[in-house]
Amino acid sequence: MTSKAKWTKEEMLQAFKDYNDGKGTFNQLAYKLGIVDSTFRDYYYRYQVHGEKVLDPTMKITYSDEFKYELSKSYVLGEYSARELSVMHNIAICSILGWVKVYYNKGVLPIKEKKGPRIMKKSSVKSTEEKLIASLKKELDKERKRREMVELELEILKKKRKLVKEALKKPYSQK
Repeated sequence: MTSKAKWTKEEMLQAFKDYNDGKGTFNQLAYKLGIVDSTFRDYYYRYQVHGEKVLDPTMKITYSDEFKYELSKSYVLGEYSARELSVMHNIAICSILGWVKVYYNKGVLPIKEKKGPRIMKKSSVKSTEEKLIASLKKELDKERKRREMVELELEILKKKRKLVKEALKKPYSQK
């Protein structure tokens, strides 16, 4: 049984635009849509790579058990994070983690000894990395522009304050 989405495609696209324009954080925009911020972030990053098709409510894809196992194995062995797999294959993170849980409970997934921090493999999908880098650069530029605007507003307010102080020093003249 599937539940009806709390948002429309147009609302989600507007939220993505608002995020790109600096009109809200993941948390704020997710709250407006009635979803948790991690879900919004998941859709946002998949949208950056795969476009509007990630928002298609009729998109029902069935994956083979072999595919689910291979993704689960890649996650458990630390080859990719759940987010990386989600973005690469346009699959919700919760689906991937659900498959991991199923295979883990069956006892068929390999268990890897933790040996230190996970280092991202260079064999990651280049186009995905490039799109994520472009997205992060765009976000950085947006932050820089926002900062410049704040600095300009501060400068204007300082000048306005100075003018008000000067006006208050002048004697009041009645007509």
